[in-house]
Amino acid sequence: MWDEQVQYFKGKYHCIVPDLPGHGRSRETDFVSIKDCAFQLIHLLEEKKKIKR
Repeated sequence: MWDEQVQYFKGKYHCIVPDLPGHGRSRETDFVSIKDCAFQLIHLLEEKKKIKR
């Protein structure tokens, strides 16, 4: 879904395109709640922040 946007911003920005539970390649992973997804996204961003600003 985001392929064109990622290609456009590639090289200009560090793009993070999460695959949320129950969607895309993670559709086999159970969706728990929006709150759970938010916590997962926060964790992902915190981890990526340590690698690249």
